Amino acid sequence: MVAIRNTVVTSSVTRSMVSDLAVLLPSWERSLRARNRSAKTIRGYLKDAEIFLAFLRGQAMPTDVTAIGREHVEAFVADQLIRWKPKTAQIRYNSLLQFFKWALEESEVPRSPMVNMKPPCVPEVPVPVVGDGDLAKLLKTCSGRTFEDRRDAAIL
Repeated sequence: MVAIRNTVVTSSVTRSMVSDLAVLLPSWERSLRARNRSAKTIRGYLKDAEIFLAFLRGQAMPTDVTAIGREHVEAFVADQLIRWKPKTAQIRYNSLLQFFKWALEESEVPRSPMVNMKPPCVPEVPVPVVGDGDLAKLLKTCSGRTFEDRRDAAIL
């Protein structure tokens, strides 16, 4: 009688490798393409996610999406606010919000680290207005009687 031993082949791929942010980005890109997002949107989302990944690596923070917490995302947003304008930080926040929403839908994370997070505040920046003196100088350049002069004066 010949005894055959059952052998179990184990994979060298671990759960943490599969749930690493860098490994998930191509799947997210495929999902964005399948949802017919614009090429510009996809490029922006992926670029922002890669910037987040580089930040996590640079700060020796976890890149396993199941280990990324609110404190890691907040540290990233705070860093972006120091380096860039608030609108840039808000755009990157929104990109990460979309990524973690997708990761939650795909059961890659049990809970989004961005739950109950608020986006960074973007103050309104008033549009500069041409002063009266400068406007008078501009209008003076259009003071002729030709069609072009009258058109330019009307535009101003």
